[in-house]
Amino acid sequence: SYVRGVRLKFDSRTEFENSYDYLEVLDKDGEPVALNVNGQTGVTRLTGTMLQGQTITVTSLPVRIHMHTDGSVSKFGFKVSSIKYLYNIGKSSVSLAKTSCPYTGSAIKPAVTVKAGNTTLKNGTDYTVTYKSNKAIGTATVVVAGKSPNNGKKTLTFNIVPKAISGLKQTATKTTSLKLTWTKQSGISGYKVYKYASSKYTQLKQ
Repeated sequence: SYVRGVRLKFDSRTEFENSYDYLEVLDKDGEPVALNVNGQTGVTRLTGTMLQGQTITVTSLPVRIHMHTDGSVSKFGFKVSSIKYLYNIGKSSVSLAKTSCPYTGSAIKPAVTVKAGNTTLKNGTDYTVTYKSNKAIGTATVVVAGKSPNNGKKTLTFNIVPKAISGLKQTATKTTSLKLTWTKQSGISGYKVYKYASSKYTQLKQ
């Protein structure tokens, strides 16, 4: 599944009558999920002000919220103010805007698109992007990782290639030789010249 969990944020007014009323988060089998809330660990019965303005993360899906009450409502109860799905980047579709980029002398960062099914995820919200070896000519690496722990990651590569030569001119043509000149591009240490004949390329001596 693309979704590996959900993050629930509770309203700052959320409050239950302590011990008498409480909330449980139930897993797919109807069993209470042990949660880490407001500095407490392994909590299954959420009561009093434990959930006021708190955010809880549940990775057992689907999830249900069940409120228990003794019938005398003396507190606000609860309200979920926001729900955020946690996506598994490892199972999502990740692509680069370009897989081949010309050398510029600066760090190159082609745009990343991440989709979980038909949902386009957001950089910085659902995932992070790290570029490596993305300045010099050669193969660069892009690591796309989920924002939350255990949300998976994917590694992609793209090529940084020399710029095409410019100003190519042919001069001093003779029967057995010719002279070629062109503008040297930055980042290039040298060039190889090939002759094309009889459906194949042969490197020429310089």
